[in-house]
Amino acid sequence: YFLGGGFLELSGRSAQPPQRNLRLWMQVADVQAAYEEVAARGADIVRPPRKEPWGLVEMWLADPDGVDIAVVEVPEDHPLRYRP
Repeated sequence: YFLGGGFLELSGRSAQPPQRNLRLWMQVADVQAAYEEVAARGADIVRPPRKEPWGLVEMWLADPDGVDIAVVEVPEDHPLRYRP
C-alpha cells in the first residue's frame, strides 16, 4: 500500500512467544544507501542487496526478535514503480 506521508503502526500482545512466520517489507528509494546505513549501525544483515529475477533489488535483515525484514528498491523501469 502507498502510505504517502503517513505511517503504519502494527501492535499486538501475546502470552506466548511470537512464531517466526512474520515478514516485514519496506520499500526505500536507494537500497544500497540503506544497506550502508544499517551496516554502519550494526544491524543483523541476513543478506546484502541484490537484484532478484523478478526485477526488485532486495536486502534482508533480522530484527532483535528474529523477524525477517526485506528492504526493497523498485528500479525506475520496473512496472511496480510508483512515485507521485
